[in-house]
Amino acid sequence: MEAISCRKTIQEIAADHSIHPIQVSQWKRQLLEGASEVFTKGKNTKDKEDAQAKEAELFQQIGRLQMELEWFKKSLSCARREGDETSQIAVNSGEVPIFLHAPT
Repeated sequence: MEAISCRKTIQEIAADHSIHPIQVSQWKRQLLEGASEVFTKGKNTKDKEDAQAKEAELFQQIGRLQMELEWFKKSLSCARREGDETSQIAVNSGEVPIFLHAPT
């Protein structure tokens, strides 16, 4: 902030804080380039939180779907071993028909 206010030179600021003048110049440049982001952080933070919540929800849904798929695969393999009529279904197609999960 001292570097932006121009009350002291970069050399004086560097000497006061025992740092190299180039570092002061870099920090000044970074602040001037990114100052507008300081005032828009609140909006970005809310957007990020919403995106993270949606992402977490989607990961939960993926987990549930993967568990269902594994259950269907296991049920199908058990049915095939038992010689059930569902054993006639072609499993190699990669698709499991919906009617398999509700035996009649």
